[in-house]
Amino acid sequence: MTADLVILCVASVTFFIGGLSKGAIGFGLPMIAIPMLTATGSLPLALSIAVPPVVATNLWQIWKFRAHHHIPFMRSFLITGLLGLLFGTFVLKNVENAYFEILLGCLVLFYLFKKNKSGKTLTPERQNRLAPIIGSAAGLVHGTMGMSGLVGTPFFYAAGLSRPSFIFANSLMFIVFSALHMPALAVAGLYQPTALVIGLFVMIPAFAGLWIGNMLVDRLKASTFPLLVKGMLMIAAILPIWNGLAHFLSPPT
Repeated sequence: MTADLVILCVASVTFFIGGLSKGAIGFGLPMIAIPMLTATGSLPLALSIAVPPVVATNLWQIWKFRAHHHIPFMRSFLITGLLGLLFGTFVLKNVENAYFEILLGCLVLFYLFKKNKSGKTLTPERQNRLAPIIGSAAGLVHGTMGMSGLVGTPFFYAAGLSRPSFIFANSLMFIVFSALHMPALAVAGLYQPTALVIGLFVMIPAFAGLWIGNMLVDRLKASTFPLLVKGMLMIAAILPIWNGLAHFLSPPT
């Protein structure tokens, strides 16, 4: 079995699981698929594969939840996020990414444990003040790892958005950042055109998972949704830590 076929199989499974998560709770596609693909191939390869399915699935969810588009802080969040993404792509090219994987995973775990104790949501004033800062950080993370959800999703959750607004905010963040990420990777010399074919193919299992996840969501209790968000963030935090440690602990070649 060739390396490309292995990557195709891994990508199909991981994007199906990511689509299932996204359909049920509104996020999880790149946050699950990219760390798993990085364990199989390189990070630039995983980022290149992720662009088509991420853009396509989020376009569908933006249209579905378009009536919930009024989120006051999103404009400043996205503008500063795009600047952070450009800088993050430069960082990806010049700095060992394993450092960022471990650090960000630890930060998300810290957030989750702290959030469990407080349970308070951000006031609208704090949301507007924090949006440019969090947006810049989310863009930086997306540029280096393709997982802005590690930063943006906890912020949207802390803002106390309703489920439809929460899903719309996540989808808008992913599609805007992903749309700019492809040309940014190309300019940096990191985009791998051969991954485009794999990315287009895995749209099929990604949409299959999205469809099944949307059917399952009607059976979820309202109290279950926050638990699923926290659980998915836990998984998304542990995977980058695992990948980063594996990089440093693996014997030199």
